[in-house]
Amino acid sequence: MPKLPHNIELIEVNKEELPPLIASSLSKGITEKKILSDSFGAYYLIKKPDALTVNDVFKGYLSHEELNNPSFDAMEHIFSIKLEGAFLEVLIPRLAKKMFADILVVPENHLHIDKDRSIGVISKFIKGFSEFLSQKETIKTAPLFDRNYLPTRANLSLTLEEAKILGQLYAVALVFNLWDILNSKLLNSGYCVESDGSKRAAIVDFGCAGILSYKGRHADTLALDDPSFSPTKSISYSFFGQNYRDHYRHGYALPFDKLVGPLLPHTIIPDLFNMSGEDMISRTMLDGFCQAITVAEKNMAQNPHLLEEVLMQSENAFTLDSTLQAHELKTHLNTEFYGKPKQNADTLITLIQQRLISTKMLIAPFRAGIPAPLIQEEIRDCYYYAQCWSKS
Repeated sequence: MPKLPHNIELIEVNKEELPPLIASSLSKGITEKKILSDSFGAYYLIKKPDALTVNDVFKGYLSHEELNNPSFDAMEHIFSIKLEGAFLEVLIPRLAKKMFADILVVPENHLHIDKDRSIGVISKFIKGFSEFLSQKETIKTAPLFDRNYLPTRANLSLTLEEAKILGQLYAVALVFNLWDILNSKLLNSGYCVESDGSKRAAIVDFGCAGILSYKGRHADTLALDDPSFSPTKSISYSFFGQNYRDHYRHGYALPFDKLVGPLLPHTIIPDLFNMSGEDMISRTMLDGFCQAITVAEKNMAQNPHLLEEVLMQSENAFTLDSTLQAHELKTHLNTEFYGKPKQNADTLITLIQQRLISTKMLIAPFRAGIPAPLIQEEIRDCYYYAQCWSKS
């Protein structure tokens, strides 16, 4: 079993021995997962990356024979993709925690590579965490995917405190491209109830973040799957429940670059993050959004090397008994992209810095009452023409 820094040994706990709330985590999502515990009684979730096959990655590029009998290089490439995705699940929450310190709670994740090279991401459970949207009465009545009509934000009966927290979560999601800030069951984020009864925004799952989306696919390529990725298309940010799966993977995807669009793929309630209205919920959500941006700017100004320091720390966030450690990790990553920021170079750190600026620039059009789909169309067109693609 994995051993964390400071010689904290973890052992697997049978589902029957777990508190109900902890045990329920095993049935959420489709990834393989287990519950571990340390000698202090704290619980941890270890999950493996989504299954990724040779067909998933190389179909259309390799011959039928090569797909059935993949080479060492092909299998190593798949391992590298899964490892990069797992590394981002360690890195992104640490970056978010430092950037949005004082308003955001995230788990501290570690990487564990077993002797058979299976990859695991270990997350410590956050005390007092509540995925409050999933507990709303209108959400609990039936799975959202099975409905003919999806609920609206008004159906959620949000409190002003919840609206402010959603605005903060939204800011974090846009900066880091967190598609799964809320999944199809409105899980993965919410708030943490502190010992004094106060609530702080919290995110527990960073599976789709940064440059990677589902099954290790780069977010930059997903726009090509979206029929709305064309200057000739007007964006209608709405879905019917029965058809939502058709759009779930790629709807409103944009490249992970310096410009940030306000629409997130996977947002199953289209007007959830609407901050262009004059109603109290929209205004309060925008206040939370602005507060998050202000906090991030302050933290970055106080320590200009904050992101670089987190990156270096994250490269060493392995369990003590992992068969792969920091020096080997870099052989599986694009070292320039994950390296120190350089002038005119698109490194991860540089892009996050620029995305924070771009996210802040959304505040003015929101305050002016411009709907998010119209803002998205403008950003989409910038990306479209930057690629020098002609209209089809």
